[in-house]
Amino acid sequence: MAASAGGTRAGAETLFLPPCSPDLNPVEMALATLKTSFRKAVERTAEGARRTVGTFLDRLTPEECMNCLNHAGYGSAQVKPSSWAA
Repeated sequence: MAASAGGTRAGAETLFLPPCSPDLNPVEMALATLKTSFRKAVERTAEGARRTVGTFLDRLTPEECMNCLNHAGYGSAQVKPSSWAA
């Protein structure tokens, strides 16, 4: 609180960030799918983990990425994945 008061006296404005919510973070949404893949994986080794991540990334489509962004409310997500360069 002291830093906020000192900054105000110096003419600075204090802005507070909204609470962090995993529900509004598109990365967390995608990682939830990866975590599910880890739970389902039979092999529990470092090599198995690398394969699980590789498979996840290979299967992650532009449409799924757009769904995560749209769900989180990002306006730039209105671009259609079909317009992306292959």
